[in-house]
Amino acid sequence: YDTRYTMDHGRITDGVQIDIIIPVHNADKTIEEAIRSAMAQEMPLKDCSENLSISINVCCYDDGSTDKSWDIMEALQVELTKDETVLREPQTTQTSIPSCLIISKSEDGLSRGAGFARNRAVQIGKTKTIQGIEHMHRFLCLLDSDDVMHPSRVYEQTKELISIKSDSERNCTILGCTFDRDPPDSTWHYARWANELSDERMYLERFREITIVQPTWMMSRDWFESLDGYIEAPHKDSGEDLNDILNLKAGHKGLRLIHPVYDTKLTLRVAEDLRYYYSHLHAGGKLRLLRTEQPLLTYRHRSGCSQSSQTPRKLLLQLRVLAFEKTVLRAGWKDHDGKFCIWGAGRDGKDFIKALSPDLRSRIACIADVDEKKIGSGYYCNRDIGLKIPIVHFSLLARDSSIRQNLQHSFQSGDVDSASFGRINKSKSESVDHRPAKRVKHGPLQLHAKDLDQESIEKFQSLPVVICVAMYRTGGALEHNVSLIGRKEGGDLWHLC
Repeated sequence: YDTRYTMDHGRITDGVQIDIIIPVHNADKTIEEAIRSAMAQEMPLKDCSENLSISINVCCYDDGSTDKSWDIMEALQVELTKDETVLREPQTTQTSIPSCLIISKSEDGLSRGAGFARNRAVQIGKTKTIQGIEHMHRFLCLLDSDDVMHPSRVYEQTKELISIKSDSERNCTILGCTFDRDPPDSTWHYARWANELSDERMYLERFREITIVQPTWMMSRDWFESLDGYIEAPHKDSGEDLNDILNLKAGHKGLRLIHPVYDTKLTLRVAEDLRYYYSHLHAGGKLRLLRTEQPLLTYRHRSGCSQSSQTPRKLLLQLRVLAFEKTVLRAGWKDHDGKFCIWGAGRDGKDFIKALSPDLRSRIACIADVDEKKIGSGYYCNRDIGLKIPIVHFSLLARDSSIRQNLQHSFQSGDVDSASFGRINKSKSESVDHRPAKRVKHGPLQLHAKDLDQESIEKFQSLPVVICVAMYRTGGALEHNVSLIGRKEGGDLWHLC
């Protein structure tokens, strides 16, 4: 290994060890290509001895596969690790990064989920470490068993992390990269959103989705271990229950995102990325996206085959709402008796309300919307959970009185060309007409239920707001409307959809 590191009078001084973490479960159709892509990483020849020295362990853990995944990994280990380097045709500008394949599998043949498998893959990476180096950076690079790394991924992400001058910031950063999709148009809206997010928007939209796709993550091994890695589902025969898993170690700085009502031993097998993501942010972790001219990963979409596609959307919402409750509703929004407003009387708004803890539902002051039918209904009533919440025109949230009056005039006059209106668009086309249908009623429209008292209405102007309408789907109308109500995103306003 000595030739892989910079030397000082024959003594190794610096090095970077990358453990590529691959959980495997019934992936015999794709695992070979994933492993070969991880073992075929390269870097510019000019950086090999002068600036950056890297070594790779490709760490695969088979989580109870019942297909030929393990046989394929065993054969690859024999083939690819003879010289601990993948040999290719000589190149003038690039050189191979030394790599070693390490594999392991569950002793009892039972599957425990992707979080458990990733943790085991991280552990086996410790079995092959470099000794006697003064300054060793150890990073984890995540990869799914059906995805493909482009040849320069490890080099580009390693170089970016090393460039962070502050040790503390580098050690607590999740660095993602841009990706392409296979098939190319699969989940196009999500792929475009994730690849184009600015550094600021990665934080501001954290409750909508995971803003950095897990198979693109690279991070410090020390940081990962300080958060105890991924939450693991208990063994089916163990006496361990959810309370045992919820108990944090002394000094633990992360967040155990386990839903006290909806999580079970079975559901703890899924959404491991979401749970870790919020633990990372809660502990003060940073997010960064490396934007390169060419994507560094091919992120495959296999409908119904991946664990993420099998994770119930309802559970993902419940976990995101739980994280929002713990870090915003219960931690920050305490003024005005903790009251807040929801924007969106449609399905997403109602789902958010039902996902809230019962004591927090009582703090909802109103639901704002732009739709005259919903506003005209007066209230959102749900007898099953005992709620009756007024539905009002969003102009009542505006703090500036002149803006409020102009919005109300546009609404009541039926100005459908106004920028304060917009319909949801789910198509890929940018040329969709986002204007609402022509007015249903003639004459002035009501802004709220007639029996709503003025004192309550005036309070809406000062309350924080949760947006439960999909962003980037209304031709800019939603974003324009939100900008008019005088809230600060990331402070007294958050997007949940």
